[in-house]
Amino acid sequence: MSDHRIDPKTKRCRICGKGEAEILGSDPQPPCDTERIQAERDHLHSRVESDLSYHKPTDQTVSDRLEANRAHGKQLAHFLIENCPPGRELSMALTNLQQAMMWANAALVINQ
Repeated sequence: MSDHRIDPKTKRCRICGKGEAEILGSDPQPPCDTERIQAERDHLHSRVESDLSYHKPTDQTVSDRLEANRAHGKQLAHFLIENCPPGRELSMALTNLQQAMMWANAALVINQ
């Protein structure tokens, strides 16, 4: 544990990000937990290296599941296009379907 380090320009603690007013308010603030904060940062750095890297499918099962996701996603997209009137809502539905497919595929390859 250490004391807050207020940046004179931003008026925020350089360690935990709390504002000067929040720290100097009527209630005494606990000191920064630098070890916990650094552990969270280290964890996030390792997630960045893993999550933002290319993950090639390692076996045919994963490749088959990726293809099945794409096929079902396309089928649903075509269904929505035929059954919903054109407009913002349909556009949002298709955009969110694309995002859902991206996350589903990421789940398959990142966690293989």
